[in-house]
Amino acid sequence: MVWIPAGQFRMGDIRGAGKNNEKPVHEVSVKRFAIGRYPVTFAEYDKFAKAMGKEKPNDKSWGRDNRPVINVSWDDAVAYVKWLSEQTGQQYRLPTEAEWEYAARAGTETDYWWGNKIGNNRANCDGSGSQWSGKQTSPVGSFAPNPFGLYDTVGNVWEWCADPWHDNYENAPTDGSIWEKTGENRRLLRGGSFLSGPNGCRAANRYRNSSVNRSLNGGVRCRGCVDLALYPIALLPFALFFSTLFSPPAGRARNPNNPSIRCTTTLFSPPAGYSRHITFKYMIFLYFYMISGWVGGGVLNFHSFLV
Repeated sequence: MVWIPAGQFRMGDIRGAGKNNEKPVHEVSVKRFAIGRYPVTFAEYDKFAKAMGKEKPNDKSWGRDNRPVINVSWDDAVAYVKWLSEQTGQQYRLPTEAEWEYAARAGTETDYWWGNKIGNNRANCDGSGSQWSGKQTSPVGSFAPNPFGLYDTVGNVWEWCADPWHDNYENAPTDGSIWEKTGENRRLLRGGSFLSGPNGCRAANRYRNSSVNRSLNGGVRCRGCVDLALYPIALLPFALFFSTLFSPPAGRARNPNNPSIRCTTTLFSPPAGYSRHITFKYMIFLYFYMISGWVGGGVLNFHSFLV
């Protein structure tokens, strides 16, 4: 999983060259969330199919393992994320359409995260020049990631979103939440596929299919629902552990009872009278340093170990 920072973005046909269903362009505020670095692979999905006694999806003889799973319906995708949640104790779901576009754009407003031209061999979509283009899926991660660190947001397989289909963005929510619609069984797909031309792989492009339909170019990407409010508490054991393992280097710490005396022993063996004082201060330092990583994606990024 990759943490996507909170932010605002313009959603829809920003350049004015898209379809009517991509309008009107509207600003959306998205909260911080986690999403799969790659689309779900056959290796991952096959575990679910085996555990649930379901027939494994057909891979068209292109290969399984690290290929993105295909031939999964929206209903299959929802069942998978529900099972994954039960197996891991974490909460997963499909991304909303707004979350998906925000993550795929990664702060850009161009057709693709690298610009307005599909270019050569930058993604797996028809006409992009890769060895798989127009023929079959490619192993996940075969191309460079976007600035958020996500792979395959352009082409390879369509990815199901949580939202039902709407014909345009009139009255669309502006907070990134799911846009419900009573009686609509068509669901959103985003990203394009190896069969899609450059226009179909644009960040703003939208597609829909019945929730029960399966296709050879339709896949899924998971969205994580970890409660971020618990992270400061979760990091305390890490701070305590590392603070007892290490202490400030020789010559850096002063005896709290006599500031004129400095610690002169090794990093791992503080002398009597120093350890408790130093450990507590170091624990506080580590805790807030890790929190800075949790809040802003800091240097250590300890939160990546917890997802």
